[in-house]
Amino acid sequence: MKRTLALIVTAWLAVFSVGMAAAQGSSGPEAAPAYQKIPGVTVEEIAAIEAMRAEGRAFTCGFLDSTEAFVQNDGRLDGFSVLLTGLLSDLFDLRFTATRYHRFDLLLADLETGELNFSGELTPTAVRRGTKDEWFEVGDHVERGKGYFMSTPTAGRRLRIFTLAGSPARDETNLTGLKIGFLEGTSTPSDIRQAYHLNFEAVDVAMPENAGPDYGSYDLAVAMLKSGEIDAFIGEGTADHAFSKFNLTGETIRSAVIFPMLHIPVSLSTADPELKAVISVLDKFMAKDGVDALYALYSEGELRYAKNKWYNALNVEELAYLNELRYLRKSIAVESEHDNYPVSFYNETNGRFEGIALDVLDHISRLTGIPFEIVSTKDDVWEDMFNRVKSGQSPMVAQLLKSQARSRDFIWSDAPYSRSYYALLSKLDYPNLSSYLVRRASVGVMQASGHQDIYQESFPDNNNLVEYGTFNDTLDALERGEVELVMGSEHMLLNQINYREKSGLKINLKLGASMDSYFGFNKHETILRSIISKAQQSVPIEIIETNWTSRSFDYSSKMAAERTRSMAVFIIILSVVLMGTVAVLINNIKLGRYLKKIANSDALTGIYNKRFFMKLAEIQQSRSLRTQSDCFIIIFDLDHFKIVNDTYGHVAGDKVLQEVAQRVKNSIRPYDIFGRYGGEEFMLLITDVKPITKENVIASVERIRQEICRAPVEFDGKDIFVSASFGIAYAFPRNDMNAAIEYADKALYRAKNAGRNRTVFFTG
Repeated sequence: MKRTLALIVTAWLAVFSVGMAAAQGSSGPEAAPAYQKIPGVTVEEIAAIEAMRAEGRAFTCGFLDSTEAFVQNDGRLDGFSVLLTGLLSDLFDLRFTATRYHRFDLLLADLETGELNFSGELTPTAVRRGTKDEWFEVGDHVERGKGYFMSTPTAGRRLRIFTLAGSPARDETNLTGLKIGFLEGTSTPSDIRQAYHLNFEAVDVAMPENAGPDYGSYDLAVAMLKSGEIDAFIGEGTADHAFSKFNLTGETIRSAVIFPMLHIPVSLSTADPELKAVISVLDKFMAKDGVDALYALYSEGELRYAKNKWYNALNVEELAYLNELRYLRKSIAVESEHDNYPVSFYNETNGRFEGIALDVLDHISRLTGIPFEIVSTKDDVWEDMFNRVKSGQSPMVAQLLKSQARSRDFIWSDAPYSRSYYALLSKLDYPNLSSYLVRRASVGVMQASGHQDIYQESFPDNNNLVEYGTFNDTLDALERGEVELVMGSEHMLLNQINYREKSGLKINLKLGASMDSYFGFNKHETILRSIISKAQQSVPIEIIETNWTSRSFDYSSKMAAERTRSMAVFIIILSVVLMGTVAVLINNIKLGRYLKKIANSDALTGIYNKRFFMKLAEIQQSRSLRTQSDCFIIIFDLDHFKIVNDTYGHVAGDKVLQEVAQRVKNSIRPYDIFGRYGGEEFMLLITDVKPITKENVIASVERIRQEICRAPVEFDGKDIFVSASFGIAYAFPRNDMNAAIEYADKALYRAKNAGRNRTVFFTG
């Protein structure tokens, strides 16, 4: 763990150390502390911090008992709290120590009195940042400013809802009129009301005066849930650690992510004016890519917590199994299908197996230390892989659909890692069928697959299946007209459209049964199944699945290169055989233009694809270097686009992308370069054909943003409201293309963190 922290901190502090050390001709003890190399640090800030160093000051930073501040099995405090204070110690060459609190009120009291120097638990608000002679309206009352010095947010936390079994509160759709508990003094209720406009009764979980220091705020929250004083408790996701102990004592506390679009920012805060220099210098550190450093530390802290939680859940047998794996240096063999996009497939472009299942296994490997090895090849058929796991030759397979018939030979992980719905696919022009008419159609299906089992369960009297060896063979048969329908799933349609880049198919009939993707194991692999199931609980399943179901592939560059080579050979042969055949040459020129148009355009939106956009940008870069006039790069991303796909379907999502592209195209100059970067992300290069300033560009982009959300996109009689977040950065001649894209992407990230549907210009 110490080595990991050292690597992270060193990587991000090195950028501030190298220049000063070179200037002084020394990197030894006389070299200045890292904070002095941060751009913009003032003489006054340096003087204040150097005085602290001269006095040998040491500082405490308070965190609540949480996923960010938990105790390892050896009694050490660990998590993001420890990593953050380690970074601060290295940055300022001062000693910062994390300390853990069970109660929020005690943490605040110690912060006010100076017993606690800093805290990483407070959300920055106007009241907290305001001076003590200022008053602020908060709901139906006024509050005096706290006078805290608060940094740029060091983390953004998701919210979780905690309830007893049977509570009427389950998610954000049914909180109206309920009594919802919140930690006393937190700004979370107002944040929720501002973002979601919900009408609920907020109840303070306020500790009684006679409560002991070991009786925590979350102990009180559970007591209030049991007494009926509150219907649910909503807190930051970090509280999951404190609530998890109640399940160990027989209580049934249900926990789930709530308000997934809302992240609660927390800052490093102090009430001591003498320490404000630490806060202001930290802000400058984060403005100079320090946010990325903290993000890396937060990810490392989450991994440490997940490892600790997983390890504590293991039994003696499972520990012995893991020790044997490590001692023998064994890997776990995994069978993986080559054509089951997006769950598991072989990517011909990069020559490796990929997909949701493989990413989940990668997270599990990092969590557990278990190495997994894909033993199947891109040419293996499903039936062979199925039989290898069934016989015990391989212990597990990346996906095995559940069925009663298979339960005699296989076992499954406790929870699925992906969900899709079974569906019958057809060509776009094939009429939509009612279920009773399916028997009249020929239906293609992959042999020995779960799809075949589900079809026979759904249509027990139908005898119209045509079996094929692979998913791709089945889809090809549908395209050729050999069958009229294919028994598949929503994922199979994604495979056809996003990965194979073939349109023309639709979901003809969506079945009620969901296709839940589980890891499958040979029936004797009970210990391995249990270890993986426990680890899977800490894997960000939703993020991984969204990453795959929302992406699309663009092979136009490879296709264009292959076409170019083929065309060159063709022209050489043609010129030798038919010297001077003008008519043939004219035909080939027309064909070349057609191929170029296909290779340069995005198939869905008609704007430039990423490859051709970058080519045009290279040409523009040469011109800008000659003229020394500024160009600007804009990256924008549609807000909450997954919700559009989930609510209205991918066909509606395609319509939204097409409409947005057209609105932007109508709003830009003819010589600006506009392309699709991938998925719901677009790029725009504002060129210097006519000189343009930063202010002009921001105003132009704001007009584009407003044009996008000017009116809803109409689809199938429904209005779909669309907005987008924009990031802008200087391009040529100040930055090369890679740097410009990086800066624009960071600005986009800041726009999303600031609430979306806005424009941010990268300022470093």
